[in-house]
Amino acid sequence: MRRLSIIAASCIFIECALAESRARALELEQNAIADMEGDRASTGTLDLRLEAYVNGKSTGLLVSARKSPDGVFAVERGDLEDIGVKPPRAGGRKDMVVLNGSGLAYRYDEPKQQLYFDLSDDQRIPKIYDSRGERPAVPSATSSWGGLVNYVMFASSSTAITHWRPAITAASLSTDIRIFSPYGVVTQTGIIGNTNNFNLYRANNTIGLRLETAYAYADPDTQTMYRAGDTISGALDWTRPMRLGGMQIQRNFSMRPDIVTAALPSISGSAAVPSSVDVLVNGMPIFSQQVSEGPFRIANLPVSSANGNAEVVIRDASGRETRTDLSLFTNERLIASGLFDYTFEAGFARKFYAYRSNDYDNRPVVSSSARYGVTDQLTVLGHAELGSGLYNGSIGAATQFGRFGSLTAAVSGSRYLTALGGQGYASYNVMTPLGVSFSASTQQTFGAFDDLASATAARWAADSRSFYLYTPQTNQQLAANLVFVHPPRMINRISLGAKLPVIGGNASFTFAQITPDNRDRIWAWQSNRLMASQTLTASYSRQLPYEGSLFVTVFGNISGIENKGVFAGVSFPIGGNVQVGGGAQTVFDPTTGKGRIGFNAQASKNMEASIGSYGWSLNRTQGPTSMTNGAVSYRTPVGTARINGLQQANFVSGAAQFEGAIALADMNVAIGPKVEDSFAIVNAGAPGVTVTHDNSRVGETNVLGTLLIPTLRSYQRNKVDIDLMTLPVDVVSVKTQEVVAPRYRSGVAIDFGAKANAKPIVLVLTDKAGKPIEVGSRGKLVDSDSAFVVGYDGRAFVTDLTASNSIIIDLGTRDCRGTFEAPQTAGPNREIRVTCE
Repeated sequence: MRRLSIIAASCIFIECALAESRARALELEQNAIADMEGDRASTGTLDLRLEAYVNGKSTGLLVSARKSPDGVFAVERGDLEDIGVKPPRAGGRKDMVVLNGSGLAYRYDEPKQQLYFDLSDDQRIPKIYDSRGERPAVPSATSSWGGLVNYVMFASSSTAITHWRPAITAASLSTDIRIFSPYGVVTQTGIIGNTNNFNLYRANNTIGLRLETAYAYADPDTQTMYRAGDTISGALDWTRPMRLGGMQIQRNFSMRPDIVTAALPSISGSAAVPSSVDVLVNGMPIFSQQVSEGPFRIANLPVSSANGNAEVVIRDASGRETRTDLSLFTNERLIASGLFDYTFEAGFARKFYAYRSNDYDNRPVVSSSARYGVTDQLTVLGHAELGSGLYNGSIGAATQFGRFGSLTAAVSGSRYLTALGGQGYASYNVMTPLGVSFSASTQQTFGAFDDLASATAARWAADSRSFYLYTPQTNQQLAANLVFVHPPRMINRISLGAKLPVIGGNASFTFAQITPDNRDRIWAWQSNRLMASQTLTASYSRQLPYEGSLFVTVFGNISGIENKGVFAGVSFPIGGNVQVGGGAQTVFDPTTGKGRIGFNAQASKNMEASIGSYGWSLNRTQGPTSMTNGAVSYRTPVGTARINGLQQANFVSGAAQFEGAIALADMNVAIGPKVEDSFAIVNAGAPGVTVTHDNSRVGETNVLGTLLIPTLRSYQRNKVDIDLMTLPVDVVSVKTQEVVAPRYRSGVAIDFGAKANAKPIVLVLTDKAGKPIEVGSRGKLVDSDSAFVVGYDGRAFVTDLTASNSIIIDLGTRDCRGTFEAPQTAGPNREIRVTCE
């Protein structure tokens, strides 16, 4: 004990001595600066502007310095940072840093007025390069005044082949209605018609179902989304979201695509001489950069998976290479250092969503989730819920340990009425040096753990009237949805994946275990053992010659339930975006104790995004349950049509669907394919004009000269062009390209300023000596706003002609004039020679 006391006292003494030493050093620096300020009042201190050199290389920059009569040298902190020198202590950019005793080796060349630094890499600020490169500026987000109606029309029919009496079994119209402006967007979604869901709840003979109604406003300056109406609460890995009616405030970083929110990995290095650096991630080159001498860091490497391997190649002017292999790890739960992400909701729980239009619990609830990036390697997370007699809270953290993988862990506690409970969660991911990926997660509840989803559902689920108002089929479907009212007692998952070195290909093994809460077993309509499962899955896939692929999957439930099988198949492309393939499967039948073997063959063609493209599929399954099914789809200028059919035994069925949109933006109307995010209505001024979006052909304008582009991305750069070669000869467009960034789920109108009946023509302009007018000379039509610029060989493109026209051209030192008569048929290919004098 005495030894421990002596050691503790010694540690305290040493720490105090170090603290006193640091304070003394800071005091000496402040005194030195104060002395310099005092001497500066006299005639001794010199204010200097010096050319800075680092390790013998000129930085090309000047630094502000002060030299006292006794030789104390100080430089502005901001200037040190600009030349890549790491100041010894923190401070403001205008603060003076005393170099004497700072550990920075320097030399002052008075005759040349130069300041030399001789530094190690640790004393220099690394030059940072963004692997994303130079990104084009994104224009300010805008929104027109307008509206949108997305619709899906659906109908299905079935009949027996031997008793051919086809009848409509279901018909519906689904709508997504939006009204938008610069001040937000109002949305309303619903279904009208006869569907299975309506048959469950038709006590009032209604054929309409409201899904969601909400108003949303997005503020790009604060990256905040405000929402009122129907919404879904935010959630973390170990919590469950829920639908509610009320309000929501949440951070939405997608409004600023220029901000890197994910904690992406970076690579650091140093170059002895100016060199080129190439970075390869998983064998693919993703970045190349010329770097100057000294330390550097390449940030925001695009690693899409949790693990990756990077190779850094540094090549100098003589061709010498230095290669470094690194392992990269990311954790999708991490956010960049200093960022705060959150969501907050308050309202009333939604019940029987997609079954009833306006069924809400009458007790208010509150929910909130948050993440904060402490560093790029550590993010803290939290979640809280309150209402319906429930108090629930949790706290967790996500971190990564470099090549040792990433870890997320959390603990939760709840009190519902008088019942107490807890929950633990942990997940771990790593890529081993042998190239084997490993991930595991576990979630375990203790006691009577509850959340808002269970607290609000238990109230109406326990009411037997919710079950017996309807048919037995309804009861069973509802009970199936209520199997997991409470958080499961246990969820475990383990996965292994690797590339096989000998036979090639990829193999993976997954074990999944889920055990429901004992309180949920009363809702089971079948044996209780069906409620818990332990499933083991193994799969193998590899590429085959001729761009083919092979897969094999084996699965089995090892919890005592006889549920297991094997699937295997191959596929090959045969050109024209067509794939063909086949396979076999065997599934264990618990009723017979034998395996059921089946075979299938399929062929398909994927539909592309451009108008006029089509797709189809055909599949035949032969076995205990033999069937044939097929589908055809076609993308028209006004929407997408799909037809599918199925034949099984003595029965056939079919369905038809058409989806599209009707859009309005600033009094421009257009119809076209369904809009998912945002859209634009292009006005090209003439029919048949080809329009492209981000260099991909969208289609041609309709008879009104407009076209709906349904694929714009909110808050991102969208480039829209028209093809001048497709404009009619008498139409002139002011511009051919527009870059827009629409607001959240809204639309914009793009008018290219096309002018019809412009009567364009090409003038060949010469002086009275027959010499072409100088290139770049500017002119205009007299008594008109039509201006032009003279091009090569004296040619100028002019519009808005009358029968008799006069022009005036600015030649720099004087003006010249000319006249000409317009031909009866104008056009961009017609030329008229005009003398300007």
